[in-house]
Amino acid sequence: IEAGERIVMRNHSWVAYVPAAARWPLEVHVAPVRDVLTLDQLNDEERWDLASMYSHLLKRGNAFFDKGDGKGMDLPYIAAWHQAPVHDKRRENYRLNLQFFSFRRAGVFAPWDNSRNVFTGNYGKKIPQHFCD
Repeated sequence: IEAGERIVMRNHSWVAYVPAAARWPLEVHVAPVRDVLTLDQLNDEERWDLASMYSHLLKRGNAFFDKGDGKGMDLPYIAAWHQAPVHDKRRENYRLNLQFFSFRRAGVFAPWDNSRNVFTGNYGKKIPQHFCD
């Protein structure tokens, strides 16, 4: 994240990025800009910013599988929240993040290419890594 590579979306409170070694055809991680351990530590602005970003990510994912009618599809996806464990002496080493992914594959891209193309809005063509910035 610090290098600014593979960033697909950013707002005041959150950053969405494709992990360096995406394991799924479509995979994006979403993390708060501020160090936060759990969802209940988010302030009102961070919650609103998350809602806005999450909505945009879903729309981009749905649009990726558009069959030419402009409607896209309801993308089957999994959203996995990772938070700091409650009873762990290493609790302070954890950070809140969301792993958003889908098994659905466009068929022409490797996992990392699918994710970059979906969430940067470049459907049907490969894009260079620097485009995600």
